[in-house]
Amino acid sequence: MRGRGPESIALAAGVSAHLNGCMRSRLYTVPTRGLGCHPGPRWAGNAYGRLELLWPKSPGPICGDTMDIRTKLVLALVLVALSSMALLGAFAYQTTAQMLQQISVRQLNALAESRKDDIQNVYEGWQDKVSLVRSRTQLRLNLVRYNERGDVEAVAGIRRILDDALTSVDVFERIALFDRRGEEVVRVGESSVEQSFRIPDGDAVEFVGSFPMADGAVHIVLRSALTLDDTIIGGVEVVLSTADLRSVVSDYTGLGETGEVLIVMQEDSEWVRVLHPLRHQKVDHKRIPANEVSAGVRAALTAAGPGALSDGNFRFDDYRGEVVWGASRFLDGLEWGLVVKMDEAEEEQLAHELRGSMIDLSLALSAFAVVGGTILGFWLARPVLRLREIVEQVREGDVEVRADATGDDEIAYLAGALNDFLDEYRGTGGDATDDGAKVADAADPSAEDKART
Repeated sequence: MRGRGPESIALAAGVSAHLNGCMRSRLYTVPTRGLGCHPGPRWAGNAYGRLELLWPKSPGPICGDTMDIRTKLVLALVLVALSSMALLGAFAYQTTAQMLQQISVRQLNALAESRKDDIQNVYEGWQDKVSLVRSRTQLRLNLVRYNERGDVEAVAGIRRILDDALTSVDVFERIALFDRRGEEVVRVGESSVEQSFRIPDGDAVEFVGSFPMADGAVHIVLRSALTLDDTIIGGVEVVLSTADLRSVVSDYTGLGETGEVLIVMQEDSEWVRVLHPLRHQKVDHKRIPANEVSAGVRAALTAAGPGALSDGNFRFDDYRGEVVWGASRFLDGLEWGLVVKMDEAEEEQLAHELRGSMIDLSLALSAFAVVGGTILGFWLARPVLRLREIVEQVREGDVEVRADATGDDEIAYLAGALNDFLDEYRGTGGDATDDGAKVADAADPSAEDKART
C-alpha cells in the first residue's frame, strides 16, 4: 500500500472545494450524504495536521435497503404515471356514470310523457265512440217521439240502435238512454255500476269516474247530453271496460327486461288499484294498501302537483321490493296515476360494463407506463451515472478523462466544473499515473491508518 502524499490530498480536497464553490455560486449545496445508496465523502485529519476529503469506493448500484438514482427515477416515473391514470380513471368513471344516470332518468321521463299521451288518446277514442252513439239521427228522433207521446215503437227503435252500438264496440259494457227529465228509457248490456244520472251541461262528453268491479276489473262511466236543433232532449250514459289500456301498458319498448308501466287509481282511502295485468306477477289486477304504495305511485296520484317525481327522487322500491328508477305523471280528467319504471340493476349495467372496460384498458396502459417509465428513468439517469464513472476513472488514476459538459442544466454545469479543475490540475505538470494512484489512495479510508502504523 502506498503512503498518502500531499499531492493526492491536494487533488481530492481541491476537487471538493472547486465543486463546492461552483455549487454555492449557483445557490446549491453539496449534501453530506451520497446519491442513492452511495455514502458521501468525509473529512478527516491527516498526518500533516490538515483536513482532507476522503472518497469511499462505490459499493455498486444497490446496497442494503437503498437504491441508486436510476432505480429511484424509474419508480418515481412509474408511480406518477400509474397514480395519474388511476385518478383520471376514477374521475372519468364517476362522471360518465352520472351522465348515464341522467340520460336514463330523462329517457324514463320521455317514456312517461309518451305513455301519458297514449292514454289520453285512448280516452279521447272512448269519447269519440260515445259521440258516435249520441249522433245517431234515428236515435234522437225516436227519443223526441218518446218524450212527446211515450211511443212504444220509438222505445223499440232506440233499443235496436243501442244493441247495434253495444255489439259493434268491444269496450262498451252497458249503454243507457235517458229522457229530458233524467229518467231512464232504455238500458242494454250489464254492469254493476250504479250512479244517479244527471244530464251534463254543454255538448262535451263528461267523465263520471272509475269503478272497481268484484272480479277485479275497472269500469269507467261517460255521459253526454242528446240535442236536436240546439235543444236538449235527453242524455246517454256509457259504461266501458279498460281493455284498450292493455295495448299501452304491454308495450315495453325502451324498458328493457325489467321495465314496466303502471296505471293506478285511488280506490278508496285504504286501497290503491292497478288497472291492468302486471309484467312480473301473473295476476290480472292488483290492489295495494294505500300505506304501502311506493314513492312513485304516491307522486303519480298527487293531483295537487304535476304528478312527477323530483329530479333527486327518482329511486324507490316497487311492489316487489326491488329498487327501481322511475318517472310518474298524473292524468288530468281521469284522476289516474302513471308510473314508468325500470330496475336499478339493469339501469346500472351499462355503467358496470364501462367500469370493466376501463379496468382492462388501465391494465394495458399500466404495462406501457412501466416500460416507458423504465426507459425514461434510464435515459434521465445517464448524465449522473456518467459523472460517477468519470469519478471512478479518476480514482483509478486516469486524470485525462473528461466529462460531457454539453447542455445548459445543472449536470452539464457540474461536468464543466469538474473538467475545469482537472485541466487546472494537469496544468501544474502532475504525472497522470502517479496522480491516479494518489487519488485511489485518498479514496481508501483504510490506507491512512496503514500508513500511520
